[in-house]
Amino acid sequence: MKIAVEVKNKWGIIIGSVAAPARENAQYASWRRCNLMVCAWIFKSVHISIAQSIMHLDRAKEVWEDLEWRFAQCDAQKISALQNEIFNLQQGNRTVNDYYTKCHTLWEEMNALIPFPICKWNPKCSCNLVDEIRKERDTDQVIRFLQGLGDDYNSLKSNVLVLDPLPEVYKVFVMAEKLERQITLTNMNLNSIDLSQENAVQHEQGFMNEIVAAVNSYNAKRNASTNRGANVHSAG
Repeated sequence: MKIAVEVKNKWGIIIGSVAAPARENAQYASWRRCNLMVCAWIFKSVHISIAQSIMHLDRAKEVWEDLEWRFAQCDAQKISALQNEIFNLQQGNRTVNDYYTKCHTLWEEMNALIPFPICKWNPKCSCNLVDEIRKERDTDQVIRFLQGLGDDYNSLKSNVLVLDPLPEVYKVFVMAEKLERQITLTNMNLNSIDLSQENAVQHEQGFMNEIVAAVNSYNAKRNASTNRGANVHSAG
């Protein structure tokens, strides 16, 4: 919603930087149309039960503040549930790309619940505390991403975790994707070899069956010939 409103250059109405002019002002009608248009966008984007609870507000700023007050609260229970989901997330049957996408979604949600602190000094200090916090979170993400990968990636886990400093998580993701392609290619080759061996065994079995059939046919003919000779000798 924020992106859509900013693209249409209406974010100032929501945050109040574009204040409402006096009713007798010639610009008031234009401001009111824009304000109601933004309100309509918000009403349309939320569930009907939520929209019904904010319909009585006629200023976009008040609507946004009401929604923010209700849904943007950072409660410990929600953070705890999200942390558990991040910690317990495993690759399972997902591809590396799907697994990384899921991880990244959860990380961004956590960053939204616990945003990076903002320096309140003016001018800003040079302690680089925010950069240190961001670096710690990046390290946690690398470790968590690696730990959730399947057993086929144990070699990657061992090789990356001994590095100091650890690479960025997107670089680890790229390495995991490369290893995934190698594993897939190896499995395809193994399957091809197994299929060739199976075909060879079947061909050999078929060949042996033909030999056995030929031998049995030969023996049957030989026995029949011997029996005819014996019958002729008895008749004489």
